[in-house]
Amino acid sequence: MEQDASIDEQLLRRPFGYTFEQFKEDIRWVFYLQAEMIAAMRDAGTAMRFLGKERTADFADFDPERVPDDFTYDDIRHTPFALSLEAMYRYAYHGEVDNTIEPLGPGGFHIVMAAIIRDLANSSLVKFWMHIGGQGRESVSNCLRTAELANARLILEGEERFFNFDSGGEYESLAMVDRVEPPHGGYGKALTIRQMALLADMGEPTIRTAANPKRAHHIPTYSHDGRTVIAIQDAKDWLQKKGRYISIKPRQDIRVLELAERRFTDIKDLLGTFVTRVVALDNGSAENPEHLTAFQRLCQQYGFTAENITPLSDPTFVAELAELLSFPPRLFALRVEEVLLAERLKALRQEVKETVQHSLT
Repeated sequence: MEQDASIDEQLLRRPFGYTFEQFKEDIRWVFYLQAEMIAAMRDAGTAMRFLGKERTADFADFDPERVPDDFTYDDIRHTPFALSLEAMYRYAYHGEVDNTIEPLGPGGFHIVMAAIIRDLANSSLVKFWMHIGGQGRESVSNCLRTAELANARLILEGEERFFNFDSGGEYESLAMVDRVEPPHGGYGKALTIRQMALLADMGEPTIRTAANPKRAHHIPTYSHDGRTVIAIQDAKDWLQKKGRYISIKPRQDIRVLELAERRFTDIKDLLGTFVTRVVALDNGSAENPEHLTAFQRLCQQYGFTAENITPLSDPTFVAELAELLSFPPRLFALRVEEVLLAERLKALRQEVKETVQHSLT
């Protein structure tokens, strides 16, 4: 894709054939662009640690010829940024609701991630990086399109979105929830031409033509605050007739092994996994939280809390927990033990450090 194409033009060129593997590569490049900024502001070592690498070699800030060739998506796949964008992707292109993390919608988590993408899309630093031969600008536009499409699909389903890309820039209109006329975003229960184009995987001119009142079976539109918009039901009816409507469904739970097999970074990460897994098993239901109730009962039985993690050393408790969370029991037990050893090692190192400092005084 030519470098001088605008972000808006790039956004409407990516077809729905956009695979998850392609998207992961785009997230990787967005992450790397942030690393370049960190390297410029601090140093290469800090940037490499940001990428999940301990060494400082093979990285030179703003040198397209020295991009670390072993930096992969696996290095960042469990970061909040990657998890948020994965949830956006699944909802945007497949209508899948991911109940293992915070829901898309009003709230700080996804707003921040979308804001990062939006800022990068208009970044002078990224433009300079491209000017000297770097990659990544198309990846930014692909990620931005994904966030916009996820927003549009939320509105189509009558939900409140997590970021308003149509706003002029005021934070209140960008991020805060309009309780008077939901879903929030300034246009009530309606979609803009741009949002309709994203949902239909068509260009805006095509949608405007389809909305021409002189055409048979045109898309009904009306004006809202000087903006041409399409009522949600009219939009949904038209998309269904064109075979472009994607129904919403819970995400198929394919993350069981991923959650069980991945290395937990610390106790906080482990506890967070327990909670997200319970929510996923209950499909986010607050009315019938069967697994949540069982989890609370089990924790109470063994006295397990965030402050008292001693029961994690009890094989019986860990086995019952693995069964409740539907994790492979032996592998789960090993991962729990791995976290406990890591925590002990961290405490030991701190004790050594304090002892050395005390000895030198």
